[in-house]
Amino acid sequence: WETRRGRVLARRPTFAGTIAGYHGALERPSDGDGGCAIGVLASAPTIDSPLWAFFQRLLRGAKGNSRLTMAYFAPSDGLIGELCDAAQRGVRVELMLPGRGDVKLLVTAARSFYETLMNAGVVIHERQGAVLHAKTLLIDEHTTVMGSINLDYRSVEYNCELSVLIRSEEFGRQIRSLFDSDVRYARRIDLRDWRRRPWGDRLVQWVVNRARYVL
Repeated sequence: WETRRGRVLARRPTFAGTIAGYHGALERPSDGDGGCAIGVLASAPTIDSPLWAFFQRLLRGAKGNSRLTMAYFAPSDGLIGELCDAAQRGVRVELMLPGRGDVKLLVTAARSFYETLMNAGVVIHERQGAVLHAKTLLIDEHTTVMGSINLDYRSVEYNCELSVLIRSEEFGRQIRSLFDSDVRYARRIDLRDWRRRPWGDRLVQWVVNRARYVL
């Protein structure tokens, strides 16, 4: 509102303060099955956004499973590394990504990471029959991030976005159920088949991967 209208409706919280609120929700002890802690993040355009480090911290803390549904997936190398590290230490990491999308270059950008991720043990599904628009991350079925933030550079560093972190086992079970429902309408990517994709596809994916910072 301030950017568009030139008016400050309320004192604006700092980005770091908002991230700290997220960390508080993460660190609050559980009150049992009915307990719930919530953090809200309103992000603004910024260089070197702390969001990348925040998502990496979430993944680093996963103990049993991590399920990510993302419409636009063209993240930092650090985030790809955390997904791979989690899978290699025994966490079940599953990604739900679009089989088709309204921005074809970002579908290609996501696919440029498939081989690296699957080599580490990450399970990748492509949603069929619909344009995927959800953006959720579920950690250990009790910590959920959902909102408007996509894991691509435009969303994290250039757009105004709003997301919420919910630490609740009951809500986590609902998000797990939605993920499982999407799996029924998705195609699991097979690593052996993916390695046999045409060299032309590999070249296009390599080029788009290098350009993902400006997509």
